[in-house]
Amino acid sequence: MSFSKYAAWASLFIAVVFISTLWAEDINLALYYFVWSFQVFIICILLDSFIDSEKRLNFILKCIIIGGGLLAARLLIEIPFNQWGTGRLGRGIDYNPNTLGLRLAFASLVSTYFMVKVATKKYIYFLSSILLVTVSMFTGSRKVFVVLVVGYLLFLLFFGSFKKSYIKKLPFIVLIGTLMLILIFNFGPLYDVLGSRVESTFNAFTGNEINNSESETQLRTAMIIEGLNLFQNSPLIGYGIGNFEEVSSYGTYSHNNYIEMLTGMGIIGFIVYYSFYCYLLFKLGSGILSGNKKFVLPFTIICLMFINETAIVSYQSLYTQILIMLSFVFVRIYNSENRNQRE
Repeated sequence: MSFSKYAAWASLFIAVVFISTLWAEDINLALYYFVWSFQVFIICILLDSFIDSEKRLNFILKCIIIGGGLLAARLLIEIPFNQWGTGRLGRGIDYNPNTLGLRLAFASLVSTYFMVKVATKKYIYFLSSILLVTVSMFTGSRKVFVVLVVGYLLFLLFFGSFKKSYIKKLPFIVLIGTLMLILIFNFGPLYDVLGSRVESTFNAFTGNEINNSESETQLRTAMIIEGLNLFQNSPLIGYGIGNFEEVSSYGTYSHNNYIEMLTGMGIIGFIVYYSFYCYLLFKLGSGILSGNKKFVLPFTIICLMFINETAIVSYQSLYTQILIMLSFVFVRIYNSENRNQRE
């Protein structure tokens, strides 16, 4: 089994996580998060080793689409249509709406990637994308809103001919964005579960009338502020992985991956973790500028991780880490392919 750059990074991160348990405020809590993270990264390292060709990479990507399709099918089967739009999808099947929505949204991006990439059966991926996008929006997740808007915006910008001016694409991008906003804010069922939550987020920052969703936004903002204050008191090594809930006044995790890294492992752990994101962003961005359209999907995924991790804790999420690992595999496989072609 070859030891890739991903495996090296994952091993280093897990080592830092383990070391942080030595000074943790609650060592049992830190060990719990260490074991959880260790299991996640071991699976990803093994998958990284398994995917040694474009064929295997595409197989895993198609599994993501199929997984999203099965989730959507379960919702369609188990939740009566008269209940769609009356509450956030997911709760009825004991599934976190944010987690469910993000998996559907990312699956839709992968499906759209194949729709653009393959020469035949494009309609299958088109219909799959439409289904996954539609169902994901009914989860009412603001993170899903970000993934869909930013994700498809980047797709529109980077897919197609690189010789065309982006200015020529601007009217189409504006049109699609406008239609999506009209749908979310004017179609009653979607507005009730998603539009109202997006609207409330803006209200929370502008100081307008407060409702439950807005107070949730303000609460998480307060958690970020307290997390930064805690980081200032122990900037180098933090308080031990997962110990924000122990040292803060909130008694729970911070809902922010940046804060979890800073408070849990200090600037050292933060740099170790996000250095790989920066590496991927640089390699994938350089590839896109060189005309490699295959890098559009992983580049979009990493950009979305940077944005969404202001509102989720994902370092121990298997789904998130698989997406990051797959983004690296794109670099490993297609950079190697380009080198072989030059030789």
